[in-house]
Amino acid sequence: MKRLVVFLSVVCAVFCVTSSLMAGGIDNRSNHSADYIRSLNRNAATDSADTVIYNPAGVMSMEDGTYIKLDAQYTVVKELTNSIMGMGFESVKFDLDTGFQGREALGWEPYNQQLRNDELDWMVEVTEAVRNAVGDGIELMVDLHGSYNVTSAIKIAKALEPYNLTWLEEPVPAENVDAMREVKRSTSTPICAGENLHSAWRFRRLLEEQAVSIIEPDLNKCGGILEGQRIANMADLQYIPVAPHNTSTPVGTLAACHLCASIPNFVSLEWHGLREAAEWSRLVKWDGPIIKDGYIMIPNKPGLGFELNEEACLEANPEAEVLFT
Repeated sequence: MKRLVVFLSVVCAVFCVTSSLMAGGIDNRSNHSADYIRSLNRNAATDSADTVIYNPAGVMSMEDGTYIKLDAQYTVVKELTNSIMGMGFESVKFDLDTGFQGREALGWEPYNQQLRNDELDWMVEVTEAVRNAVGDGIELMVDLHGSYNVTSAIKIAKALEPYNLTWLEEPVPAENVDAMREVKRSTSTPICAGENLHSAWRFRRLLEEQAVSIIEPDLNKCGGILEGQRIANMADLQYIPVAPHNTSTPVGTLAACHLCASIPNFVSLEWHGLREAAEWSRLVKWDGPIIKDGYIMIPNKPGLGFELNEEACLEANPEAEVLFT
């Protein structure tokens, strides 16, 4: 079995952590990873300030839409960082746009895509805190979900240059290739985009115009494994690496792993399921945990290499009487 290494993602800051995949028999250019998601620990706001995030508005958005009050001396990343490193991850990805509800609660305009100065200050302080927590040797990525206009995106990208990001994800919506290219050309921060693009044709101009540094096709949206291979091959012709977006079940995640192991320009694979890891793993019949020590073992059985656990799937969806008709 070939071994795929994994990376992690958390909310408010949402961290995604990655390691490189070292798979026997695969081209040396391959660097394979996957991704986890975990919410910030609401009980982590203690007075032991190993790592500090300053928030000018004193409020931090959580995944469930609630908000917690934070003082300058509250720690929010140290416990998470220790957990990530303990699982063997070598990269961290986190969100800096707090979403419409979060930005509005902080007094920031949620609709016009315009960055405020205090918002930028907050982003820099969060990024600095995370970088200090994980150290210089860990890969660090930031997601903005296409939330900003070109001018604001450029300001963010340039402000984050000192923190040596592996990528800044979708600072502007990916549909506007010219806008994305303008952001990329303005900064040394690598730009990643493409999670909502469908088919290789939607990626063609983004790649040919060198409007991104890294692409992130989502196999459930872009057309599946074969279309993902077409996209990856197009990207390889432009010397652009691939880091697939992934918010899938074990079925989609393991399918993506087969793609990632078959392309030469793979960087990392996202995974959203750390908080439900035990239940998530039960959905397929697998010998041991799917992710162990930061790695996913790629099965060599027929098909995708596993069987669906229909009983567990029905238990997870109590309103369904049958899975297939």
